[in-house]
Amino acid sequence: MPLLPHGSGEMAKRLFAIGLFDAGFLGAICISLSSSWAIGEVFGWAHSLNKSVRDAPWFYLAYLLTLGTAGSVVLIPRAPLVTITMFVQVVAVTLLPAALVFLLLLLNDKALMGEHVNTRAQNFANWTIVVIVAILSSLLGVQTLFPRLLG
Repeated sequence: MPLLPHGSGEMAKRLFAIGLFDAGFLGAICISLSSSWAIGEVFGWAHSLNKSVRDAPWFYLAYLLTLGTAGSVVLIPRAPLVTITMFVQVVAVTLLPAALVFLLLLLNDKALMGEHVNTRAQNFANWTIVVIVAILSSLLGVQTLFPRLLG
């Protein structure tokens, strides 16, 4: 049974489709921009939308390439988009705990954070969250790769 409000019909389907399109469009922009920013940060290039194409050519080239790559994957005839999406999700949940650990290490660096360094209570709460996220993301990855394993 589809998820539609009582008494809804074609309009609800259209609004839902528009919402999915908007979410995908926003996600594509955010992911490619943040990837381009990260690439610029790693290589020391100018990396901002506040700069012109002339001032930050590598940032805009990276942005164009990430958008083009994503668009070309979607346009491949009979591409297994659901499978691709699932494997991207597995990669994301695999990298998330590592990113959280590095963020916590930064938050505990007195030279970097100064007076804003984590307290003992904050560390306890944060590390608890990291462990829970690591366990849950590992379970999600296993369930995605091996759907029959966990029932």
